[in-house]
Amino acid sequence: MVSNKDIEKWNSYRKNLCQVFDYGRKNGLIYPIEDDEEFMERLRHFTWGGMRLSVLLLCEKMTNGFCYDRSILFSFGFGNDDFRRVYASIDGIKLRPDYLERYQSYSEEEKKNVLFGDHCYMERVREDGTVWIYDPSQGFVYRKDIYEQIEHPVLRKTVSKENVISSFEYQDILREDIDYSKYALFLLVPVYEALLVVGQPFHKEALKRELDLYKSEIHYEKIVEEEKNKMKKIGLLA
Repeated sequence: MVSNKDIEKWNSYRKNLCQVFDYGRKNGLIYPIEDDEEFMERLRHFTWGGMRLSVLLLCEKMTNGFCYDRSILFSFGFGNDDFRRVYASIDGIKLRPDYLERYQSYSEEEKKNVLFGDHCYMERVREDGTVWIYDPSQGFVYRKDIYEQIEHPVLRKTVSKENVISSFEYQDILREDIDYSKYALFLLVPVYEALLVVGQPFHKEALKRELDLYKSEIHYEKIVEEEKNKMKKIGLLA
């Protein structure tokens, strides 16, 4: 069970988060990814499993909790800028009472195999030398010093731009054949549309715009018609 001191630390974190976040938003030091149109336009040229990256990264239920998989997707929007992938423990995870209570329930042997508080995000260096954090949990961008004021990251490992680009994950996205993978949208799009109704705390309007744009450009209705015809031929639809 977490102690009163643990609760106090979490409440202090939340108070600091609100204060720094408000300051950052007002001063352009924190912004949602959709505010950078150049970044979003680059993402529109890539898909993963049939879904356009600009749509996927705006959907909270598809990103929050999947930082190890999703963080690399941001790099497709960085253009020629330098960047690195960062693994670090952050306050938003290690101070969270339900996570802490679960960790405390582990045996000492189990704790050795748990990277408690670990998170993964991208760090981008712009042409002007400023460094920005792209955090997949909620789809916001933070100037590095502001992010550090909130999360106090303790770095575990970093991966260079060169190693990210040469990784299987990155190359797999480059090799995706959209003419084949687009048929997954028959199942995926209804899920995203349902998540627009529930479970989308941020980026709701931006997500709807990106999804509608993608459906139009990929000719989604034609894909649905083709898939329904296939199902009719094998007796799955009347």
